[in-house]
This record gives sequence, C-alpha cells and structure tokens, in this order.
Amino acid sequence: MLQGAMVSTRESTPASAETPHGIGPVWLSAQPAGEGMRRFRLPFGLRLALLRKGRAYVAVLCDGKSHAAHPDLALTFCDGAGRVLAEARMAPGEAALFLPRGTASVTLAAPAIFSLGLYPRTKLALKLHAVRSGRFPGLPLAKRWKHAAAAARDLRGVHAALLENSPARTAERARAYRAYRARFVEDFTAVPAPDPELVLTFFGEVPADRDQAQARLSALLAQTDPNWVWRAALPAGAPPDLLDWAKEAEARDPRFRPQDLPLEAAAMWGSV
Repeated sequence: MLQGAMVSTRESTPASAETPHGIGPVWLSAQPAGEGMRRFRLPFGLRLALLRKGRAYVAVLCDGKSHAAHPDLALTFCDGAGRVLAEARMAPGEAALFLPRGTASVTLAAPAIFSLGLYPRTKLALKLHAVRSGRFPGLPLAKRWKHAAAAARDLRGVHAALLENSPARTAERARAYRAYRARFVEDFTAVPAPDPELVLTFFGEVPADRDQAQARLSALLAQTDPNWVWRAALPAGAPPDLLDWAKEAEARDPRFRPQDLPLEAAAMWGSV
C-alpha cells in the first residue's frame, strides 16, 4: 500500500489519467533533475515501507492533456542518497512497476509535461484514497463512503488483473521467495557420507497385484539413498504368483523383507 497519510505535495491531476470513477493515483511531486530529467519523490509513508521490502504497484504515467503517442520512457529508481537501485521502461498509461527496497525517488527521462502517480495497494488504503480524491458531488459523508467503497472495489479488480501476470509481480514473488529461503531453507555445503547405521525403514502393505508391487519396489531401488529397508506385509490370502514374486525379490535384494503378517504386526516386529 502507499503507506501513511497521503497529504504530500502533488501536482494537478492530469485529465487524461482519470478513471471512470474519478479516482486518479497519488500524484508524486517532481522537480528538475538535470537536462531532460525529472525526479519524482515518493511520499514519506511509502519510503518508510520500502525500507523493509520492495513491492509492486500500479503506476500511471501521463503527459497532461496531450494525446500524442510517445515511446517507452526510461525510469530510474534511486535511494535516499541518490544511488541507482534499478531501471525500467514505461509507456504513458497504466502499468505495474516494482519499486525495489529502499526506493526514495523515481527519475524520469521526459519533459515537464509528464506526471507520475501510484495507486495505493491495500483495500483500506485505496478506499480511503477514493473517499478523499474521488468525485461524488452532492453526496453526504455516509453515502460518499459507500460509493467510494464500491468504486475502490472495482478499481482493485482492475489493478489485480494488471498486476497478476506482470514482470513487477514476478519480481515481487521472487523477492518473497528469496526472503523465505534465506530464513527457512538451509544451504548444504557438503553431502554427508553414507552411514550404514542410519537405515530408512519403510512399512507398507504389498499390493495384491504383482505389477503394482514391482512398481513400488522399483521406485525404492531407483532412489539415491541405498540405506533403506522395506518391511512389506503380504496381503492375507496372497495368491501364489505374488508369494513367488516376493521370494524372488527378496533373494535379489535383501533390503526387501516380505512378511506374512498384518501391517501393524509387521511394524512392531520391525521396531524390535
């Protein structure tokens, strides 16, 4: 979400960027940043939120009242010290942008007619923004809140579709995965040497069908860890061909240990 109170200095809302509900984005204040460049400063609350993690937002790039076609424009995301964090390109209109962690400003290689805005991300923040910036003439506060909530709900649906399969959303998910992996997944620097004392024991019934039984045994034989035992309970009244198969399989590989016992008894026997 665009965190914090949305009361930072902002430019006039370009008419061409307004939505059918009259709810435009939070327009970012801008200042010249060299020849042909403009620097858009993020609101304080958003800068504070981006100190923790990067996130994808729906952005609007607008050239005021002009309807001329423009090529993609270069965007540069910088931290508070002016260091470049990432770069992207965006054509005028709406698009999903990923703001990297630590972003404090966005520099745009474009003339002064261009404005850049961001929509709040969360349900409550967008609803509050709709109440504040939407056009609901003649409505009392209670009805204004109701109409703004409906408009914000429609807008969230549009934004969800725009974000879902965008590169910005992919970058956001990749960041979340890296954070999860760093916290919960161990990087093993060495493969432990095989230890014959550590044996993985499987307890399970042998299927009555010989082919299915062979498929299970083949799956165990194909795994990389050789230290295992399958204590297999033969079904009651097993057919002769299955008994013959079990004897042959045990003779070929002693790790397969068929037992003419119920599964519970086989497990207890194997744990002794």
